[in-house]
Amino acid sequence: MYKLRNYKFLIFVLILTLGIFLRIWKLSEYPIHLSHDEITQLYDAISIAQTGADVYGNFLPTIFPSVGDYKSPFYTYATVFIYYIFGNHEWIIRIPGVVFGILIIPAIFYFTSKLTKNSNVALFASFFTAISPAEIFFSRKSFENGAGIFFLLISLSCFLTFLEKK
Repeated sequence: MYKLRNYKFLIFVLILTLGIFLRIWKLSEYPIHLSHDEITQLYDAISIAQTGADVYGNFLPTIFPSVGDYKSPFYTYATVFIYYIFGNHEWIIRIPGVVFGILIIPAIFYFTSKLTKNSNVALFASFFTAISPAEIFFSRKSFENGAGIFFLLISLSCFLTFLEKK
């Protein structure tokens, strides 16, 4: 039983390593260019980091007017934190997406193991999440869906744990 657990843990670590590699490999080169949403978020993040205000002069806004589409502040403020760590590079806007894209893999494993009570199914789910082209694409861009999926999976897993204990 102990060897089986170590074997499954090793498989999970390999799956997670594969997922990390697929999300980080040539991040600054692929996708080829930044989208207009990424550029506006990056400008706002750099402006917040340097002045405390967005590009329109709003001090620490709770919503960013951007180009009239009013972006939520989560990714912009996360990018401010990344800006302080890595400096001024155009690829820093993609780091929060990559982090949440990586965190989705263990979250899927945990949620699936709670839901099915089968670690083999959880390993398959995490493997297919790690290699899913859609997950990789959305992890490599600055879309906020990765954070939403991660927090949803964690909250549902906590809910299932609560139901188990009741």
